[in-house]
Amino acid sequence: MADRIRPAEKAKGRRGRPSHREDRANEVLDAAARVLNAQGLTNTSLEAVAASLGVTKSALYYYFRNKQELVFKCYLRSCEVACAAVEKSLGEEGTGRDRLESYIRRQISPDNPPVAFVGEIEFLEPQQRDSLRIWVRRHHEALVQLLEESTRDGSLVMPAPNLVVYSLKGALNWMTVWFDPGGPLDRQDIAEAFIDLFMFGLAPRDQRPLRQAIQPVRLDPPPEPLAFDRAEHASRRRDVLVRAGSEFFNENGFDNCTLEDIAGGLGISRSALYHYVSSKEYLLYAGFVRSLDITEIILKNVDSFNEEGCRKIERTIRSAVELQASQAGPIANYARLKSLTQEHASEVRDRSNALEARLAGFFNRGLTDGSIRPLDSRMARLALLGAINWLPRWFTPAVSFDADSVAANLVHLFIHGLVPRRL
Repeated sequence: MADRIRPAEKAKGRRGRPSHREDRANEVLDAAARVLNAQGLTNTSLEAVAASLGVTKSALYYYFRNKQELVFKCYLRSCEVACAAVEKSLGEEGTGRDRLESYIRRQISPDNPPVAFVGEIEFLEPQQRDSLRIWVRRHHEALVQLLEESTRDGSLVMPAPNLVVYSLKGALNWMTVWFDPGGPLDRQDIAEAFIDLFMFGLAPRDQRPLRQAIQPVRLDPPPEPLAFDRAEHASRRRDVLVRAGSEFFNENGFDNCTLEDIAGGLGISRSALYHYVSSKEYLLYAGFVRSLDITEIILKNVDSFNEEGCRKIERTIRSAVELQASQAGPIANYARLKSLTQEHASEVRDRSNALEARLAGFFNRGLTDGSIRPLDSRMARLALLGAINWLPRWFTPAVSFDADSVAANLVHLFIHGLVPRRL
């Protein structure tokens, strides 16, 4: 098969016009972003990107030295698109609400080039990581500025703009994980559904405040095993190890570390680690299983309350934050699902789908009992899952936010966005 991506002569077009080489490099970035979103970082390779373009791997070396450079350029493009969206919106006339709506439409616009979910920057070289962190901070600070201006002009209301930003980013970034470019969902429809949810949630409200009596589901620590119960002691040590492994992956990534690195980070010997897990992938899988086991208990507990659907959703939100912050956590980072073997990924996906179906039942109950206003409940659910799945990315022991504040802002954004007006 002949390669259709070729090195090009220097462009002779007018100043500022992309060269033929740049066009071809962007074509490779388009393909790489799609492969990254579909297959995950672990399974993305130059061969996979080349195959999606119908060329040989050697053709890509004209544009990118290796996988790291290709991934870096994909991540950089994602950051550039996000920064352009918020900075252009900041420069517009109108209220803060108007500018936030504009930002969401720009971020989800079908006119954007394909962008990749910015996952493990730890996989990249130090200079590349530092560059991306500057872009991420630039986007975050501009979005905080936009929300703060919205509160000052009174067009939106929120307890802490800096915390609401994380929820917005989680919902929007998670879209790159679940959105199928060839599927039935239209980007513009998604943008309008998100705007409806978020603007309703952040709008000034002439109504009674939400009831604040809802408490999260808290899991009691298991009783200490009997001194002679060796099996239970071993099980407890394995659980501590798996939990620590999840924390390690959340902080350091998956693709750039080995089991030896993990053992060193956990302060144990490699042989001790091998006693409980056979591979790095199995440790990741065990973390997913642990997170699913705990989440199943929590959602079953939430479902046992005889209360309105909206209150069940609020209890779920508060319980997810509590889980991430407590010794029972952390929540597994589901962006790494594609790093598992096919068998393990299929099992985790099936169990995750069952949990999402239970959450969907809470939304359906709310629509039926009137505690949730008529809206696109699937888009609302996906936005909420994005915000919750984003928690392991930023809500760690290293941050100064407390669980109550994080939960309050999630509840303010989503529960206010779901409930009907009660004038």
